[in-house]
Amino acid sequence: MNTFLKTLPFLAFWPTKQLNRLQYYFKEERYIRGQEVYHEGSGSKHVYLICEGEFLLTKSVPVQEELQVKLDNLIGPN
Repeated sequence: MNTFLKTLPFLAFWPTKQLNRLQYYFKEERYIRGQEVYHEGSGSKHVYLICEGEFLLTKSVPVQEELQVKLDNLIGPN
């Protein structure tokens, strides 16, 4: 874990002793492809650091009806 932590710019110059102390608060977890790790709007007591692999991050954005009406006026209904 220390090797990974040292690759993070904000921790790169921390002494090893301090990184060892910080490492105590980390827990390594593994996930399978397609597994949901966090759902938007859910509370969280964690910070996730991605060591390797890929992830998909999505954000729900509500469309206001007034905006839709204005768009229809500009480009016409579908």
